[in-house]
Order: sequence, then C-alpha cells, then structure tokens
Amino acid sequence: GVAAGALPCLLVLMVYNTLAFDSPFRIGYSLGIPQDWPLMQQGLMGVTYPKADALYQILVGRYRGLLPLAPVVGAAPLGLWLLWKHANARASVLVITVIAVYYVLFNASFEAWHGGATYGPRYLSPALPFLCLPLAILWTRGVRVLRWLLAALAFYGAFLSLVAVSTCPMPPEIEDSPVKYFLWPLFRAGNLSRNLGMSTGLRGLASLIPLLLILGASSAGWVWLRKQPGTQP
Repeated sequence: GVAAGALPCLLVLMVYNTLAFDSPFRIGYSLGIPQDWPLMQQGLMGVTYPKADALYQILVGRYRGLLPLAPVVGAAPLGLWLLWKHANARASVLVITVIAVYYVLFNASFEAWHGGATYGPRYLSPALPFLCLPLAILWTRGVRVLRWLLAALAFYGAFLSLVAVSTCPMPPEIEDSPVKYFLWPLFRAGNLSRNLGMSTGLRGLASLIPLLLILGASSAGWVWLRKQPGTQP
C-alpha cells in the first residue's frame, strides 16, 4: 500500500528529472558547480553520517532547534509509550518511531543540515505529523494538569509560528538566534508581511485581527460540534 501510494509521486519526479536534466535518475543537486555547492560534494549528495553537533542543533539549538520552537513535540515519546501498551497499536508505534528516527538521523547526516534561510529544522518536517499522533492519546489519558501543560506548550509553539509566518518565514542564515534577534523584533514593531488585514486598511499588529477572527470562529465551531448530541470524542 505504501509503495502504491508513493509510485505516482515517484513517476512525477522521474518525468520532471527527464525533462529538466535529460535522465529520470539525475537530480538538480548533482549538477551544482562544485565551488558553489561544496557541501553537496561530501558523501552522497551531501549526506554522510550523523554528526553530534548537527544533532544537537536540530533538536535543541537556538539556531534551528525543534524543541525550542515546538516544545509540545517533546511529549511524543510519552504518548508512544502509552500506545505501546495496546498490542494492536504496536505496529503503528514502530512505524512512527522509525520515521522519526530516520529523519532525525538523515538531517544530522546532511552537511547542509541547517536548511539555509528557513524557520526551524525544515528537513524534519515530514516526521512532525507522525510525532503529533501519539499526543492525542496523551491528551485523552492525561490528567487535567497534563492537559493544561500540553495546551500551553502547543500554544507557545503556535504563537512562535505566527510570529514567523506573519513577518519573515525565511530569516537570513546569518542570524544565530532568528526568533530572538530577527523575527520577534519585527513582530513587536508591527513590521509584518502583507496580509488580509492590510488589504482592509489595517496596519501593524492590528492587521492580524481578521486572521484571529477566523481562528476564533473555527475554534468556536469545533467546540460547538463536539457538544452536539451523539458526537463521538
């Protein structure tokens, strides 16, 4: 099933490579000029072996660290542990774990592990939806205090994402702490990218009001639906 789902994507990529680079098995990175792409000359297209420094940076570093930007993901292992207790869920736990570990090791093995001008460790992005799945059972089984903690961590990460996407989601590579020294000062000063609110005449942080209204209405609708008779949790 996984192979069948991946096949159409693979075919599209091979057609693109053929049209762009004259071969279905040749990718753009292989055509980079060595002096312009020195990191791509290491190992296989820049992938060698996991580096401790890169592993630290993509997980907890202030430059690209996942946990400082999305700390709620750090609770995923506890959710996986709860899922493991269910025999019929163990295959899913193994799949989630393998996917997460693969992308972490891949990112730590890539010479250009920082991902260029980006917000956070972008090469870990494909693993994040899978790591969010075990948070559901953690929320369901958790006591009130744990739920409040999870909600606070999720809200914190969402707020940082709002700061990034409303200002500049591709901060310069030279910023060693993009959120602290680049994104937050822009956000605090109301120096935002063009958005829906600006088209209605709003300026600065006030231009985010339409977005917040949409999010609020969506949340209210979700709560209302959950309270309807016969709705399953």
